[in-house]
Amino acid sequence: MADIADASTVSPIDTTLPQSKTEMPRLWNRVALAAVLLLAVFMDFFQLGQNGYGNAYYAAGVRSMADSWHNFFFVSFDPGGFVTIDKPPLGFWLQTLSTKIFGFTPFSIFLPQALCGVLAVWLLYALVKRHFGAVAGLLAGLALAITPISVVTNRNNTIDGTLALVLLLAAWAVIHAAESGKLRWLLLCAVFVGVGFNVKMAEAYLVVPALGLAYLLCAPRPLWTRIWHLALALLVMLLLSLSWALAVDLTPASQRPYVGSTQDNSELSLAFGYNGLNRLHIGGNNGFGGRNRNGNPFNQNTQRPNTTGGGQNSTAAQQSPLPGGGNNNGNTVPGNNGTGGTGPGNIGSGNGFGRNGNVGGNGNAARQFAGGAGGFQTGAAGPFRLFSATLGGQIGWLLPFALVAIVALAVQRRWRLQVDNQQLAMVLWGMWLLAMAIFFSIDGSFHQYYMTEMAPGLSALVGIGVVVMWQAYRGHGWNGWLLPIALGLTAVAQLYMLASYPSWYQWLSPIIGVLAVVGIGLLVLLRLPWRLQFDLPRVRIAGGAVALGLLALLIAPTIWSGYSVIRNTESSAPTAGPSAQVAFALPGRNNVAGGNNAARAARNNLVNAFQGGFGDGGNADPALISFLESHQGNTKFLVATPSSQTADSIILSTNKPVMALGGFSGGDPILTTSDLQNLIHNGTVRYFWLGGARGGGQFNINQLPEQFRQFFANGAPGGFGRQNQATTWVTSHCSVVPASSWQSGGSTNNQGANQLYDCGTPQS
Repeated sequence: MADIADASTVSPIDTTLPQSKTEMPRLWNRVALAAVLLLAVFMDFFQLGQNGYGNAYYAAGVRSMADSWHNFFFVSFDPGGFVTIDKPPLGFWLQTLSTKIFGFTPFSIFLPQALCGVLAVWLLYALVKRHFGAVAGLLAGLALAITPISVVTNRNNTIDGTLALVLLLAAWAVIHAAESGKLRWLLLCAVFVGVGFNVKMAEAYLVVPALGLAYLLCAPRPLWTRIWHLALALLVMLLLSLSWALAVDLTPASQRPYVGSTQDNSELSLAFGYNGLNRLHIGGNNGFGGRNRNGNPFNQNTQRPNTTGGGQNSTAAQQSPLPGGGNNNGNTVPGNNGTGGTGPGNIGSGNGFGRNGNVGGNGNAARQFAGGAGGFQTGAAGPFRLFSATLGGQIGWLLPFALVAIVALAVQRRWRLQVDNQQLAMVLWGMWLLAMAIFFSIDGSFHQYYMTEMAPGLSALVGIGVVVMWQAYRGHGWNGWLLPIALGLTAVAQLYMLASYPSWYQWLSPIIGVLAVVGIGLLVLLRLPWRLQFDLPRVRIAGGAVALGLLALLIAPTIWSGYSVIRNTESSAPTAGPSAQVAFALPGRNNVAGGNNAARAARNNLVNAFQGGFGDGGNADPALISFLESHQGNTKFLVATPSSQTADSIILSTNKPVMALGGFSGGDPILTTSDLQNLIHNGTVRYFWLGGARGGGQFNINQLPEQFRQFFANGAPGGFGRQNQATTWVTSHCSVVPASSWQSGGSTNNQGANQLYDCGTPQS
């Protein structure tokens, strides 16, 4: 065995397998690659952008960025440059450039992500083929092309698919660095990770353990040389990562938009707070994944009601705006599998807006409202979370096979560290998968589409695993049994996951089960002791059995991906397959049976009002738009709204400045009451469209019981229906515009959540 500490004395072992055993003829290789790429093109491009803008919050930002270089550089959400999108710039820069070339349409916004998805399939094929042959590369590319969460993310304006391609480029660079030991390749890898940080911030760092260990354990350099190389690469990565954020923070606040989803107007705070440590529930008291729990879009101190309940964490219970509510260290949405407070009507399990919450009994209405399923639909944390109904259909179909592939690679290395290309693959792709699988199994605040970054490592191991386990199967060692074991475990896991979808299970499970049993059965029979000596026909039979088993395993993920492509539904939080039909968890959405009648009615009222969700591209009332445009006059902003949830549709319809007073969720302390009064007096803004639901809804905070009004007045998550001093000033000093002037047909049935105020005309 080679000593890892002295890898400089070791030449990488040639692991290229004989063409007669592992390679297909060049023509067939090209044909197969073309077929895989065509499949990827179909999955990512068919009917692309035909059903709306996806995440309207991002789409409105792209439209605003296309208006000026100022908005472009600072990633402004609105054309007026009032507040930014709460993400870094690079992914949206690509979308903006696409709209400048092809015009502002959903297709042009989605185009960069779809292209990145296809390129990622090709690049993964090339990386795996480099060490394990064309068969492994093709299977890896195929697995990535049909990974459901990757497909739906590539078809949306979320930027995780773009990040996946950038991270694969980092893997390409580190493979060259580990093979050659040359610093320039490692620095190039660091550059790509830094670029990735400017696509999705800290999410890019999930691959750093894999990239770093690949170079540390495999590069043909002395140990201390590898260490200082890595230290230098780390410095380059950090400098490039923070370059744009530092440029923004060094710009005077008066000369740029406010940094959205922060409490201190800092991109560094956004990177390491809301988009960083808060995702791990570390630091901060921000609700909804890092936003101000006070929910006050104006810079003032709001007194929370006293809380007495002792939940999962008594300190958190004191911080929660919900009476008796505990959360997870006070860092995310109130309630995270916590225990309810004391007294009647406490939350049974997971109060607040936490996961798996159950509504309590009669009593405090705010507590009864608070129970409900988690906002991110990720299930309970634990070792089997990635096989749950909410996550398994997105990423878990081939996960058992990939995990067994890591074991197969380790066994082939004889559980020793040896400097060769197969060890490089084991460390790089194995650590890529394991680090992300562990993270997504324990983290409590992530969207399902974040798992797009796990797909390349998983898919690479599927392709590598087939080749490595096939070689072992043809040998005489015990590890030859790993291939049928991997096929069997994966088939069982798929049947388990399908059981959560009864209508699909009825017809899919027999197909998968029969194909898997036949394939695995043949492999077992041919592997029995009296069958150890293969002749060509038996090899062909075994190869056919493997193909049959793989076919069984590829059916479900292909259908899940194809389902989403054919149905072509757009969402701000894309998910694949039948699970995509599960609505975003709203307060009490899945637990409306508990509590008294008033609480149930209020919850149902709120669910109806908030059905638009977060940035799903609801349409603004044309009559409202017409009224605002005809009365804008010389004011800079067409209208002001509490948050981007009502502003984005107006921006998409008009491309005019709309002031989202509290940023994305309504919780950013952008203006004081005095600031707002000054803006009104100098003619910057005149009209205020106040209310919580997208484009209206049947929710009026004044119709709620007192406990609910207090709950929303002191920080209901997401900025819905918030009451504060500044908006109170607007409602008390500005005149109400009659609904007949700005509503279609003059009806108030669909606009009950909103009211239009004219601050150019004082209240009489």
